[in-house]
Amino acid sequence: MFVRRFCKKPPPSPILTKFLLTVAAFMFSLPALAQYTTGTVNGVVNDPSGATVGSASVTATSRDTGLTRNVTTASDGAFSFANLPVGIYTVTVSTPGFATQKTEVILTAGHISRWDPILKVGTSNQTVDVGATSLSLETQSHQLADTVTSQEIENLPSNGRNVFSTLTQSANVQGYTGSGNSRSDINFFGVTSNALTIGGNAYGMQSFLEDGVTNYNLLTKTANIQPSIEGTHEVSIVRNGASARFDEPNVVNVVTKSGTNQFHGRVYDFLRNDDLNAYVKNNTTKAQLRYNQFGANVGGPTLHNKLFFLFDYSGLRQSSLSILNANVPTVAEKQGDFSADKFTIYDPSTYNPVTKTIQPFPGNKITHISDFAKKFLAYFPDPTGNPNPGYNYYARGAARTDYDLYFGRVDYILGGKDTLHGSYTTTDPADTSPSWVLGNIFNGASTREAKNAYAEWTHIFSPNVVNTGRFGYNYSDIEERISGNGRKNYSQEFGLTALSPAPEQWAPPIVYLTAPHTSLGNATAPDGARQHLFQYADEVNWVHGRNTFVVGFQLDRVHFNADWTVYNNGLFRFSGIYTNNHAAKPTGGSDLADLLLGLPYNAEAGIGASTVALRQYNFMPYFQDDWRVTNKLTLNLGMRYDFYQAPADANGHSHVYNVSDNTTHAGTFRQSYDDIAPRFGFAYAATSNMTVRGGYGVYYALPLYNNYQFLMLNPPNYYLQNHTYTNTQVVPTYEAFDPHPTSSSQAPYTVALNNPTPYVQQWNLAVQRSIGTQTVIQISYLGNKSTHTQIRHNPNQASLPADPNNPGTLQSRRPYPWVGDVLEASNLGAGNYNGLELEWRGHFRNGISFNANYVYSKAMDILTTEELYPASGTDLSRDWGPADYNQKHVVKVSGVAPLPFGRGRRWANQNPILTETIGGWNLSGIFSMNGGFPFYISATDNSNTGGSHASRANQVCDAKLDHPTIDRWFNTACFVQPGLYELGNERRNNLVAPRHTDTNVSLSKNFPTFREQYLQFRADIFHALNHPLPNAPAATVAANVPSNFGVISSFGGSRAIQLSLKYAF
Repeated sequence: MFVRRFCKKPPPSPILTKFLLTVAAFMFSLPALAQYTTGTVNGVVNDPSGATVGSASVTATSRDTGLTRNVTTASDGAFSFANLPVGIYTVTVSTPGFATQKTEVILTAGHISRWDPILKVGTSNQTVDVGATSLSLETQSHQLADTVTSQEIENLPSNGRNVFSTLTQSANVQGYTGSGNSRSDINFFGVTSNALTIGGNAYGMQSFLEDGVTNYNLLTKTANIQPSIEGTHEVSIVRNGASARFDEPNVVNVVTKSGTNQFHGRVYDFLRNDDLNAYVKNNTTKAQLRYNQFGANVGGPTLHNKLFFLFDYSGLRQSSLSILNANVPTVAEKQGDFSADKFTIYDPSTYNPVTKTIQPFPGNKITHISDFAKKFLAYFPDPTGNPNPGYNYYARGAARTDYDLYFGRVDYILGGKDTLHGSYTTTDPADTSPSWVLGNIFNGASTREAKNAYAEWTHIFSPNVVNTGRFGYNYSDIEERISGNGRKNYSQEFGLTALSPAPEQWAPPIVYLTAPHTSLGNATAPDGARQHLFQYADEVNWVHGRNTFVVGFQLDRVHFNADWTVYNNGLFRFSGIYTNNHAAKPTGGSDLADLLLGLPYNAEAGIGASTVALRQYNFMPYFQDDWRVTNKLTLNLGMRYDFYQAPADANGHSHVYNVSDNTTHAGTFRQSYDDIAPRFGFAYAATSNMTVRGGYGVYYALPLYNNYQFLMLNPPNYYLQNHTYTNTQVVPTYEAFDPHPTSSSQAPYTVALNNPTPYVQQWNLAVQRSIGTQTVIQISYLGNKSTHTQIRHNPNQASLPADPNNPGTLQSRRPYPWVGDVLEASNLGAGNYNGLELEWRGHFRNGISFNANYVYSKAMDILTTEELYPASGTDLSRDWGPADYNQKHVVKVSGVAPLPFGRGRRWANQNPILTETIGGWNLSGIFSMNGGFPFYISATDNSNTGGSHASRANQVCDAKLDHPTIDRWFNTACFVQPGLYELGNERRNNLVAPRHTDTNVSLSKNFPTFREQYLQFRADIFHALNHPLPNAPAATVAANVPSNFGVISSFGGSRAIQLSLKYAF
């Protein structure tokens, strides 16, 4: 194996270099990031005869801030207000000879609202007020999108009190769950609540934005920050057909609240306690829970109609009981005294290899204890006794989840042509888990610190030309660690001088003991990354005749600094082989005695740098033209170029091992230059109350970066030493490792040398129809095809022998005989999705709103998460099957409604007693019925084809039952353990777990206090019907079939109640 140095930093082409320099010069003449927190109002003014009215004056005025824009209609009567901040606007039209006409428009982010006024003959001092419609048809864009309003976000029940949980009531939006969730990085790093699957795309295909600023961490491709529910104005979700502004196929843009001309705010506290919860099915105890989610915000004017502020704080304090069980050495054993034990320990220094005899320690006592053991055993507490069999130590601790989130925003209207606004968000979520160990060294900690900041400047050059520029900054620090990480150089303290972990990786070595003793340590802590993402962008909107042109770019600079600890602090296994009698059938001996002598039978450690400083530039110019061909037909035409620089370690430690020719390449994988993403679509207003829309687009997406650890974990940068000794090889801990290894015992980890950017092709066709002015129904077909998605596989997995009776050696059956197993992160995955959506939304003037939707769909792929391996690393077709998140049927109904009792309502509005007791209550809820997730049957691997691959059962019949039960969910006789030299023939994810039907309800009452201020009492009831939600059945087969095979034994869905008080002003 030799090293080539041609792929360290791929040189850009001369044309690209010139283009980047030109754009950079333009960038620094403007502020910078394309705007995604505004909307547009378009329309055509007509007279009573239907003729268009040119030169009419149109004005849009913000109800909250007084911001005013003025335009004049073109000769064809058209007008457009681009880049208006979200909110409620009064739009007026006036022209000589006609009465002034006005309406109210609710503008949401990224949405084009349309109003086509028909003027009435009269004088300009006469005003005709046209009532605002609650919902409007989408007549100018083909994208399938929803906006979740602050009313829905704040009033719908949210289990966990986070914004994303309320988004899942929208059509084709699900929290990330499914059969692969427990085997994914989002589960490992504790960011499950920050992930969504949208429009049939797997997680990692979403652009998470906060006020238009990138809001995801590259480590797991999940959202970085979720603002508080009370600090969120709205969330726009694009599930298919996003414009050229966006690189990824789905968009989740959280728009935060801002200050207005009136002071307003909230103070609140939400409480949960296990005393309010029901028992989980089959359980006789409840997990202890103490939960307080609290906060406050205030916003208002600093200068009326000019300068506004908003400050928001929210915090969480949650704890649950953690029982700490361990089996630890006795006080006497830690001092070397085994005289009370029933076994004999032998002194390995007395072994005679000629006579094969060995002498026991006198009195069964060790008098010379190694320094390693003295230091390590200091972490072990003395036994306390334990009511649970198999343990001798018992303690109680508290597992905690805490965070504090601070958000501040400022908006400044400089004048008629310029507005500035910016915000800063910081939060520090952390999960901590106690350990039974002394000294608080091994307590677990999962941290997810994050910061977002941006500044934006919008300048109006003319009524038809608007420029928006922005600078954004995104920071994340996601780590799985133990509390002792980085405190001191433990390797030196324990005499392991050959090891040199980075200071942030410092931790005590790991010690594995044999049962029943409890082992101690974490070989992969810390594991995580710190990200600094600097974002610059600019966008120009130009309304020219029937065309609305958008030209913009985004430039990212990524600093990604990761700690990927892989045995850097050393791992030792002790079994008692040195202190047994060394006979052919050994007796005596103890793992604890071997530990006291400092003699492991196995020692494992990583030598080399596994910290990384990845650096990357991303440059993404785009162009969009929304062309109003006729007053009924609009074409959406877009083009985008995504240049994602292949990341490489700034310190020169990253390498790619190419298994096909046994070469190592310094730097990174080969650069992609051809990521061109066209978009086109149409919107056709067939009638005044029906539109037909459709489109197609190509969308590129960065993969998650946790797999880029494979750039570091291979020679010549990193070597794993793994030594196993016999009891005649006496190697103490301090001599176990070579500081300058020349070979690695670990299979090479690598990233594919040719690694194209993942991309998705999307298409949709939708028909939307309004029923009256307050409800809209839509039926949509949407599909996608994903290519080059990221997976892990073993490209050197051996083939099955042609003749099982003469299998040959494992190495002789490998594609590349010069190396063994290789674990490669490669963009070889693929998938597709086809779905039919039916959605019915309503917003009524009496405060009632609802959203009912149904999705019938099928998602297929080759592996859904990066932690799953294919059954055959060289034949991925064996793993084509339903995606882990696939659910054939999903029904959701949500709504918010004031109950019709009390003052100002239909009933009980006169009697003071009834008014104060049963009056004034509001009800909201979410009902869902979700099809089951797919799964497969795991089996023991007897294929003898190498490692890093899935092992599924052999299926001999159709396992579907007509009437499955929790005791027999599928026909277990259909699955058997594969034999020697066999890969199971079962297709991936060919079984389906039970469906879930659930109801969450919220009941609240507002008590007026002063003017518009009120105190709200609220009760949220999650899983209100206490209906058990069955999990997947046991799905592992072996030669001896487990008794629980095919049995469902665990459930969710137990009712939980949350109480709260909120004061609003």
